Amino acid sequence: MIQINIGMAFDLTKRTVGGWLSNKASEALNKIDNPIVRSGVGSIVNAIDPRILGAGQINDGNIFEAQYTRRATDLYNELNQVASPSNFITRDMFNSGQAESYDWRARLRPKRGGQDRFYSPQGGFSDYLMRPIKESNGLVWSNTPTVMQMSTANYNSHSGQGMQYPVRSYQDTSPADITVTGTFTANDIYEARYFLAMQTFLKIAVKGDFGDIAVAKQTAGSPPPVLLFEYLGDHGFNKVPVVVTSTSITYEDNVDYVPVVVNDTTTYVPTVAMVMVSLSPQYTPSKVRRRFDVGAIANGEAYRDGFI
Repeated sequence: MIQINIGMAFDLTKRTVGGWLSNKASEALNKIDNPIVRSGVGSIVNAIDPRILGAGQINDGNIFEAQYTRRATDLYNELNQVASPSNFITRDMFNSGQAESYDWRARLRPKRGGQDRFYSPQGGFSDYLMRPIKESNGLVWSNTPTVMQMSTANYNSHSGQGMQYPVRSYQDTSPADITVTGTFTANDIYEARYFLAMQTFLKIAVKGDFGDIAVAKQTAGSPPPVLLFEYLGDHGFNKVPVVVTSTSITYEDNVDYVPVVVNDTTTYVPTVAMVMVSLSPQYTPSKVRRRFDVGAIANGEAYRDGFI
């Protein structure tokens, strides 16, 4: 009889604390202005099994009201911290124009002073081939891409006669190569125009200047341009100087193709295609010598100079 009374009492306590936690969670969620974030956090909260608040089964009497309440309070405090306006881009920040600094999409763009190589209008037309890329301030992956970053520390191996384990001496560290792979679509005329401009952008990015016309323009021998790669915000890839080492566009035979008309020319582009771009960081020797600092990477200041 005593066990039954304790179980009934604890069950009542559990329901009471559970109701209290639900109310507090709702209060925390209501503080989140961003509807997408609020929905995501709400889904996590709704999926929480009350049993995770204790070390054992709630109904077997292994935990008591104080422990249950303490764990519920901890979860409530975590929700309040997550719901703090400082952790999100608020609606006011969007309305005030601050959202530009939070554009974390992958972007590859020319450095200042190098835009004319990509964006010069052809024949004086205002509706020129590269106009969509210029309007988006560089090549933007509108669909979230897969980004692979690989860095290598190089060591020389030294071994003596009969040694079982060689001694390694540090040589250098190769900067992280970056591979960006994502899909581009052409579901409407704007996306189709953008796809065509993307193709042209990547062609220019891997070519130097050569020939009689380049001699006349005094640009002969100019190498492919150094571009800036941006992704994920300040401490992700922040204005990383890169050169494009290779590009790949897959033109599938099982998708539709749509026509794009620009200045009396017609080109067909696929409605969906996989695009892969390989990038290698390209820092100037003077910048590496004067500005590189391992401590700046550790404290987060190195992002200002594009170091990764």
